[in-house]
Amino acid sequence: MAEMMLGAMELSNSMFFNVSLEGLYNWFKDQASYVLFIILIALLIGTIVKRAWLSAVAVLVGLAFIGVFIMNPEAIKGISSWLSDMINVG
Repeated sequence: MAEMMLGAMELSNSMFFNVSLEGLYNWFKDQASYVLFIILIALLIGTIVKRAWLSAVAVLVGLAFIGVFIMNPEAIKGISSWLSDMINVG
């Protein structure tokens, strides 16, 4: 009887651990996206105030490229397979 309860306790602990790691990952991803947008807005305001239009576009494109990987980490696989097909790495 004690072994059965111990097995059930281990199962519930592992389920809790997996759920909490997933929750932590989602929380971190949300926080990173908020920080990215705050940085984007601050840099855009700074470059627009200086009337550095080319820098503003570069900031927008660069942070958008980084943001794709924060919002959709699976995009890295697609880009890497596309790149390997283009240069025929195999």
